[in-house]
Amino acid sequence: MKKELNSKYQQLKDYFLELEEVVIAYSGGVDSTLLLRIAHEVLKDEVIAIIGKSDTMPEREYEDALDMAREIGVEPVVIHTNEVESPEYCSNPVDRCFHCKKHIFGSFTQYMQENHLLHLIDGSHADDEKDYRPGSKALTYFDVLSPLKELSFSKEDIRDLSKELQLPTWKKEAMACLASRIAYNDPITKEKLHMIELAEEFLRELKFTKVRARLHGETLRIEVHPKQVQRFFDTVTRQRVLTKMKQLGFKHISIDMEGYRMGSMNEKVTTDPGLN
Repeated sequence: MKKELNSKYQQLKDYFLELEEVVIAYSGGVDSTLLLRIAHEVLKDEVIAIIGKSDTMPEREYEDALDMAREIGVEPVVIHTNEVESPEYCSNPVDRCFHCKKHIFGSFTQYMQENHLLHLIDGSHADDEKDYRPGSKALTYFDVLSPLKELSFSKEDIRDLSKELQLPTWKKEAMACLASRIAYNDPITKEKLHMIELAEEFLRELKFTKVRARLHGETLRIEVHPKQVQRFFDTVTRQRVLTKMKQLGFKHISIDMEGYRMGSMNEKVTTDPGLN
């Protein structure tokens, strides 16, 4: 392990030791899995993994998260959140993520208060500043701790350390919630979330990677790895995708020629001063 990375690893272990007991806001992603692994290494049974289950989380992601936590040695606490029942959230404003995180962390905090727990940890890191993330305001609201950010872990650091610790998530694709696929101010519904989940699952079955099924009104915009965009020029592949998406209920289907890019739904938000 490189010296600088090992230093951050030791700092993170010391961070957890000082807290003595922690609750990890866990999703099964690269960041929260690394936190859970190291916290469990240091604190053993004084670690709780808490996962929020709702319609915005793909079922495949949920099952994978449970399996990964159990492999580490922690049985997750599952809190069924219902942010999709909130009119404010479902109106899908530009700061949607704040309302979502406020609801989820509120549910987590209630559980912690009932069980006399103090320290809620999330997986925010140094690179999160590069994208539009209104949900970060909720961290301050609930006094959530973000050790990866505090200790200046980059996403590359997180993946490198995960690899050193032999966590299979080191190469896992980034995965935002399904609601992030719906254009701001277009209402969020359970039906749309389910359609998006099935669309992305189908594209993965066709061996596409970095898949996003982004919904703009009645138009579905498909993003895949930039090097795979050319596959849609194959008539058979294109027809299979078109047929499936129509069956799922999408009216207009388009392929983004730029391919996948992180936070593409936020491009106007981050460049238009009137929306910041």
